[in-house]
Amino acid sequence: DRVRDSYNVNRLSQAAGVAALRDQSYLKAIVGKVKATRDYYRSEFEDMGWFAYPSASNFIFVEPRNSKGESGAEIAEELFLYLKANKILVRYFPGHALTESFLRISVGDENQMLVLSETIRKWLKNG
Repeated sequence: DRVRDSYNVNRLSQAAGVAALRDQSYLKAIVGKVKATRDYYRSEFEDMGWFAYPSASNFIFVEPRNSKGESGAEIAEELFLYLKANKILVRYFPGHALTESFLRISVGDENQMLVLSETIRKWLKNG
C-alpha cells in the first residue's frame, strides 16, 4: 500500500481548488459564509452554557455540558460517541488534560450544522 496524506486530493480536485482560489470574489464569499456559520454556532453553544474558544479558523473548540450542566472528559467522550453513532464526526483529544474535556467541531454547510445542532439537542434531551 502507498502512504497517503490524510487529506488526499486527486488532480481534478486540485485543479478545482486552484480555480476557486483564483476567483477572489468566490473565495471571499465562501470565507464569509464559514465565518458567519462558525460565529453563529459558537454563540449557540455559549447560549447552551458551553464554553467555546474564540476562533479565526474553520472549527469551534468547545467544552460541552450535559443536561445536568456537568462538563469534563467523560461528558466530551459521551457526546463524541453519541455523535459518532449518529454518523457525525468531530475530533476528540482524550490524551491530554488540557484537551480531554473539549471537542473540535469543523464548520460544515448549513444543512450539516443544522443536523449537528439537532443531534446535540436530542443528546441533551435524552441525557
